[in-house]
Amino acid sequence: MAAGDTPAQLHEQFERADRYSRFVSLMRWALPAAAVVMLLMLFSWPNANGDPHSLPTTSAGEREITNLNYRGLNNKGEPMVVTAARAVQVGTVEDLIDLTTVTARLDRAGGGWVTLAAQTGRYDKKSNHVWLTGNVTLKDNGGYDLLTDKAEIDLNTPAQAWGDSKVTGRGPRGAINANGFRITDEGKTVVFTGRSRLVLPRSTTGSRP
Repeated sequence: MAAGDTPAQLHEQFERADRYSRFVSLMRWALPAAAVVMLLMLFSWPNANGDPHSLPTTSAGEREITNLNYRGLNNKGEPMVVTAARAVQVGTVEDLIDLTTVTARLDRAGGGWVTLAAQTGRYDKKSNHVWLTGNVTLKDNGGYDLLTDKAEIDLNTPAQAWGDSKVTGRGPRGAINANGFRITDEGKTVVFTGRSRLVLPRSTTGSRP
């Protein structure tokens, strides 16, 4: 906002700021929601397939599940489906769980859905952290999607997520490019880090975006 701006210019600036605020607010819930899906899957997959110690053991001493398909409800009674081409647990139950070709879908009780996909994932039970790598993609039914190469999710309360790889977000209300992101306080605070560029669609006269 600069001195000498006309009322029309000021109106446009306020309108753009309002669209940006709504754009971020619509995107901010996606990652925490997906984190909840991952949390439930990662805690539940051994129970869904029996005692982890009775799982088939590979020649390398790994306990492995292939074509994992988990269906269940979250704590709000919302249905979810999580799949992984392979889930491997090395050593004891306390060790890391590695996953490949991870996908998750959560259907909202009030309508709508959110999906998560990544090429690989790793869960550390001791620290309660999830690392996702390779085309980490979040989408929702409103046409918003967030794409990055790496994301780390801290599932301890309050849940938070972050990443330092290039991130792009797109939706009906605009697009954003940044060098990273931070989501804290269960999604209440969203910050795009590094050099960030926001592109908002121009509003049509007499209409709201």
